[in-house]
Amino acid sequence: MGLALRKSPLKPALRELAILVVGQHWRADFEWYAHAPKAAAAGITAAQLDDIRNGRTPSFEDEETRIVYDYCRELVVSRRVSDETYSATRRLLGERLIVDLTALAGHFTNVAMTLNAHLVQLPPGVPSPFGDLASQPRAPEAFRTGWVGRGDVALRYRLRAGVGPTLVFVHELGGTAESWDSCIAQLPPGRSVVCVEWRGSGLSSKVHEAVQFEQIVEDLQQVVSEVCAPGPIVLIGVAAGAGIAMAVAARHPQRVAAVVAIVPALGTPPEQRAGVAQFADRVEREGMQSMMGMERTYPQVLRDQHPQRWADFRLRYLGNDARSYAHLLRMVMAIDLAEDIKRIRCPALVIGGAHDIRPVDMMQALANRLPKGRFEEIPAGHFMPSQAPDLVAQAIERFVVALPACAAVEGV
Repeated sequence: MGLALRKSPLKPALRELAILVVGQHWRADFEWYAHAPKAAAAGITAAQLDDIRNGRTPSFEDEETRIVYDYCRELVVSRRVSDETYSATRRLLGERLIVDLTALAGHFTNVAMTLNAHLVQLPPGVPSPFGDLASQPRAPEAFRTGWVGRGDVALRYRLRAGVGPTLVFVHELGGTAESWDSCIAQLPPGRSVVCVEWRGSGLSSKVHEAVQFEQIVEDLQQVVSEVCAPGPIVLIGVAAGAGIAMAVAARHPQRVAAVVAIVPALGTPPEQRAGVAQFADRVEREGMQSMMGMERTYPQVLRDQHPQRWADFRLRYLGNDARSYAHLLRMVMAIDLAEDIKRIRCPALVIGGAHDIRPVDMMQALANRLPKGRFEEIPAGHFMPSQAPDLVAQAIERFVVALPACAAVEGV
């Protein structure tokens, strides 16, 4: 395999770049020691080498090295490659060389594992290239639960310490801090994570009177300011939680490095609000069982694909406090992000669902309106982190890995 790859017409700079991405991921001292000089001789700059060694995204002047870096980095970190990155790499290299590039990453993963498992040493007097970094990936911390007080309201959160920018997750209407568990389990275990619970949801204080969108937005900002370490955060929300995340990103740009908006709620058209209000009244009067059909938000095709996911989701949703849910539904109905969208300047990933109640082209249009917006489509519906947690996690990780180096700081 090694001999075949050495005979590949892949350019030396691209070959060595791919090897170093793999070597850094595995913190393989000898692999980096052997190939960093070759990469430098082939044209990879000292600044780029330092960024790669530290797990940051380098700045590349030419498209060729940038695309190859993105391909290899996504492959080793996310265990997948997005359609966008794959297509760009295939256009650049052609079918033969994209196969060679993939095989090269796999072969040097084997080399890195062999070097690490058998403790292959550097020559005497040569320091570890990763000596100033953690020698091994950090074992995942256990989640701990806490509360933040805001007036008479107790806001629950779950926190896991880690590295990188802190990922702050905001659940959907009817969700809890645990709504993201299956998704977070698919992320690299060292990621710094905070899951915030709305007032009226889960174990946070219940609401028995009208609640305003502004209150929920400021609740999230309060939790972030008290719980997250100084530095940039990445806000990740789904449905109404995505609307809340976008509002915070617009209003507190100094704190938010990026935002992921999964099928964001953009409010209810005026002509439909009377019907939604009547539905909220019915839920408050008859309880959560009155709305458990969910044919539009959790369609049959997704129930058939993963029956246990649907069964778990349904029972968790049934446990909501009906009165709080009704008040929150009335609040979600009136969301208006028109002014906030204009003010979002950070990188933003908008994810649309092939089976969502909001058309994919609406989500694509939203991404196009954001100066640094990008769009992905996932074959899931409105409750995407519960319906397709693996695909959501892969999309989030690809996005976070590609963020500018300024976002790659120590997490909470």
